Amino acid sequence: MDSPVAVEADSNIWVYGSIALCALIFWQGGMYPGLAAIAVSLALYFTIARRYVRRRLVRRVHERALVDGEVWRRLWRFGGVALVEDGRDAEDGGRCAAPQGNWMAMVRRLAVGAATTPG
Repeated sequence: MDSPVAVEADSNIWVYGSIALCALIFWQGGMYPGLAAIAVSLALYFTIARRYVRRRLVRRVHERALVDGEVWRRLWRFGGVALVEDGRDAEDGGRCAAPQGNWMAMVRRLAVGAATTPG
């Protein structure tokens, strides 16, 4: 994976653990308990595990990419990042998506708006 902030191990922890658990249940309990374990594992992965991976990714973006300008530029070129202005709809010009969007123009516009807003 080429993303400067994503770590493949975040989701692999869940996948490999589920595979091992399902294999053990298949071996000990048979086909039907094993199939039930697969269904439960998939449900857990697509609910709890995906939220966990997303939370870790967001934290990594805040800790690494927003602090280091070079990491931010690599992340922006990689794509999949969108800046959204608080309080505005995405269709209303309050969204800037990587890599086509100009994040520097959005920051300048927000800085000018913050400087002219009283309070």
